Amino acid sequence: MTTITTDAPAPGTGTVPVEDLDLETMLELDDALSGDDASAGLGEEVERWLRARPQRGAHIRWKRSSVARDAVRTRAQLQAKVATLSVKGQFGVADLAALPEVWCQTMRVDGGYIVEVNGVPGPECFARRVHRDGDSEDDIFPTAQDAGTAMWKWLHGTLPAGMVLRQLSEED
Repeated sequence: MTTITTDAPAPGTGTVPVEDLDLETMLELDDALSGDDASAGLGEEVERWLRARPQRGAHIRWKRSSVARDAVRTRAQLQAKVATLSVKGQFGVADLAALPEVWCQTMRVDGGYIVEVNGVPGPECFARRVHRDGDSEDDIFPTAQDAGTAMWKWLHGTLPAGMVLRQLSEED
């Protein structure tokens, strides 16, 4: 069995079996490892990514525009927070209290909400937009429940079925 050593392993093992990684995780891992720095060791990159990967039960914080952070304990609470964004252009950010570099944000737009998530840390790091697989223009979630679900899943290490990430750049 192939395993990857990590500081956030399966309980008591010190390793995460590759077979236990879901497809989205493996694709993200592939994206994270396909950088321009060929001198960086694969093992080092894998370990850094796995250390930052969110764990179930992590405490989530929500911040709307300039309002103080609130603790969020359930998906329904996060969906309710997103629903408070009633005016076009209002936005909110959710992150993991223990890993603030793992975050997502949503903004109210015509027709619903967009959701963006953290990029791979580094000097050229840009957010990534969540959108439907196969349609790079379909990135609007029609309801607060849909946007909140995408955010909740991201903060728990995955994306909703049929959704993928699109790298944003300075032009976006």
